[in-house]
Amino acid sequence: MPRSETVSIGDWLLAETVRLGEERDGRRRDDHVATRAGASTEAGLARRIALRARALPGADAVRADIARLGRLSRLFAAGLLLLAAATGVLAASASVDARQIDFLLAAAALLLMPTLMLAGWLAVVITGAGRGASGSIAGALLATACRRLGPRVLTSAHAGDVLEAAGGFLRTTPGRWLLGCLAHAFWIAYLLTALVTLVLYFSVVQYDLVWGTTLLNDTTMVTLFNGLADPLVALGLMQPVEPDWLLAAREGTGPGDGRGRWAWFLLAVIGVYGLGPRILGLIASAAAATIGWWRLTLDTAQPGYLRLSGSLAPTTTPESTEQAPARSHRAPRSRPTNPQGRALLVGIELEHEPWPPTIAGIDVQVVGRVDDRAGREQILAALQALDAPPPALLVLCSLLRTPDQGHERFIDRAADAAGTLPLLVLTDGAALTRREGNIDARRADWQALAARVGGKAVEFDPEYPDAAAIAQLQRWIAGHDE
Repeated sequence: MPRSETVSIGDWLLAETVRLGEERDGRRRDDHVATRAGASTEAGLARRIALRARALPGADAVRADIARLGRLSRLFAAGLLLLAAATGVLAASASVDARQIDFLLAAAALLLMPTLMLAGWLAVVITGAGRGASGSIAGALLATACRRLGPRVLTSAHAGDVLEAAGGFLRTTPGRWLLGCLAHAFWIAYLLTALVTLVLYFSVVQYDLVWGTTLLNDTTMVTLFNGLADPLVALGLMQPVEPDWLLAAREGTGPGDGRGRWAWFLLAVIGVYGLGPRILGLIASAAAATIGWWRLTLDTAQPGYLRLSGSLAPTTTPESTEQAPARSHRAPRSRPTNPQGRALLVGIELEHEPWPPTIAGIDVQVVGRVDDRAGREQILAALQALDAPPPALLVLCSLLRTPDQGHERFIDRAADAAGTLPLLVLTDGAALTRREGNIDARRADWQALAARVGGKAVEFDPEYPDAAAIAQLQRWIAGHDE
């Protein structure tokens, strides 16, 4: 991935916060300066989106919320580690509450839960790494908690979007591995404090460590103990074990100096089989999180970012002081000579519009709606597969969206693929008015786009049917008002 496409975690959260708000409420009315700032660089789209987000009004308040969220996250992690340490002390104390300790029972009590959790983590990483499943359960739980607590601890008007963006970060590659680091750190704190507690107890109190079994015979148990001890011996953590020494603890008749060897055996088992894998897991997760952090970028295939791609296209400064020439209009298209079938209907980046809409008196064939790049290609492929050109191609466009080069290219290619006249049906005018948007300017922008692609535009809102707009569409489709 090119370096220019990577973004910092702060810019990632800011851009995602803006995207979530704009996908819900539409583009901001005062984003023109910010859009020009984003288009002023030749960097990749992700960096241009981040620059635009930084320049938007209210960005400073969002960034303050992001910084506060970072501090709260660190406090949460510290509290979790303190809880793990306290739990480790309690678990170790419960294991040595009697002067005679069952070796296997104490080892199982301290290692069973960390081992099961480690096995589950490994299973998720191995089976779900390709689908991004590592840490997804923990991420979903933490994101849910953040969304509920966020409005109480964050102060900006976009607090909800900031928390939702943070939940989305936990599902990215570095986010999942950071959760893995937290999980490993939790169990390291638990096992480390348990080890320290056992060392303190063994240093000041005399304990007899024994073992016993009801179902297994002595030969099987000696084999099990040898299997546990051999790696420890190879690491130089304990002396080789003898069957007689092992069996003596079975009867509880071992010599006094055997107590220290058994205590050290228990400590080594917990350290190597419990603490060791967690330390390795923490190192691996930290390395993967660091690599993912270096490669962090925005998912520019999101509909909210696709809508910005045209308006954020890099601008160049002309050498002369004269204004750059306006984009040329193509020759007006006309209705096909021998059209067949019904007019086609396509929707492009609609918000709350019911789909497909009902336009009284006009019979259309619905092709589909476009919300992302893949949808555009599917629609274009369907239009190219037509046997004959239809009377017209109706393109339902939302006035809540600012038309950009992406819209223009798609409509132009769609009209070429269908071989017919593009008719832009502009909707959501009432919604834009409710948001105090400049409807006259937005309508003029879409009408200019229609002219550039050789088509026509009419405003029609299914919520408030206009007979004049319907009649105009009928005339254009029938070819009576060329």
